[in-house]
Amino acid sequence: METQRASEAFPERASVTLDQLDLDPYPVFQKLRQFEPVCWMPDPGLWLVTRREDVLRILADSSTFSTDSPDSLIQETFGSQMLSAEGKLHSRYKSKCFPSFRPDILEARVRGQIQKICDGLIDSFAAAGRVELRRAFANPLAINTVSAVLDLPDEAIDRLPAWYECFAAALANFSRSAGIRSRGLLAADQFRCYLRHELRRPGPRPSDSLLDALMRPAEDRLSEEEILSNSLVILFGGIETTESALLNLIWALLTHPDQLQRLVSDPDLAGGAIEESLRWDAAVQSCTRYTTTRAVIRDVEIEAGQTVQCMLGAANRDPEYFNDPDVFDICRADSGQHLTFGFGRHLCLGAALARMELQIGLRALLDALPNLRLNRELSQPPRGHEFRKPPALYVEWG
Repeated sequence: METQRASEAFPERASVTLDQLDLDPYPVFQKLRQFEPVCWMPDPGLWLVTRREDVLRILADSSTFSTDSPDSLIQETFGSQMLSAEGKLHSRYKSKCFPSFRPDILEARVRGQIQKICDGLIDSFAAAGRVELRRAFANPLAINTVSAVLDLPDEAIDRLPAWYECFAAALANFSRSAGIRSRGLLAADQFRCYLRHELRRPGPRPSDSLLDALMRPAEDRLSEEEILSNSLVILFGGIETTESALLNLIWALLTHPDQLQRLVSDPDLAGGAIEESLRWDAAVQSCTRYTTTRAVIRDVEIEAGQTVQCMLGAANRDPEYFNDPDVFDICRADSGQHLTFGFGRHLCLGAALARMELQIGLRALLDALPNLRLNRELSQPPRGHEFRKPPALYVEWG
């Protein structure tokens, strides 16, 4: 009866499935923004918020809409860390990790490494004439870069892809599959065991690495378990956001040849192309919050203890804010106002690093692979209701 009443109250949402959000959510978002901007989703039992104004309000109000909840998938998988903590604990976690992600530190320490990684990966397939870009470039670029920031040894890099796939499935497990949950927890435990051994390894490590900064003696130093949990979320975020964003960027450009030609003719448009891609097809489609008390959004009452999904992909195409939001335009003046990296206290720690990787990776591909084009027969378009990217992206050149 409760589901029936919810369907009657939210008739548009009652006809929408997770599969539709997985394949192409944007027509659904357009309908919901217009008719039911705050609506109940019976399966898996959560609220969807699709208008930019409401998303901003929720993300700015951490006292009513919190990340800290027993229902949090990221907290269940990774433990207490900056993405699911609030208040002083969140500030403590983030302040300890932030210095390693300052733009000036990244510029001095990481830019050269990213360029070297990109050049080495492209050299390995440049003569082939065709490659699947996710496995050959985007994924290893993201893994090697975040490993460099953390200062993980080379042998860890070989194990990260398998762990990462389990993390991604667990954090998008809104259906609460027991198998997906257990694989995510096992992968997190294996990473903790590995990294715990690394933390206790004698000998110096690079003085400007994140792990070195977290391990330095200090009165308020994070505990070993806190270092492990925050390293987990940094590792996952550093791989997922960058890999997906880079693939979505290349997909957008190759499926809009007029925009690609603009960029090739004027390389200074790269920054605009990156921001517009982040807006047009967000790598992370939502921010999850949990109500700590009864809340009202657009006259819709939401009881305490409910899950609220702020749909970033929908907010990024809100016509109340962006003109012609479904159009991909690398010269759009306000594309940088997207919410893909979140908003408020939980704004993505690695946003500057992700932008740097996108900039270097895009430039390296366009410079080294002339006449870059999409193989449509072998490629698959972006998909994913939580983490969104092309499952396979085959490109050709020459």
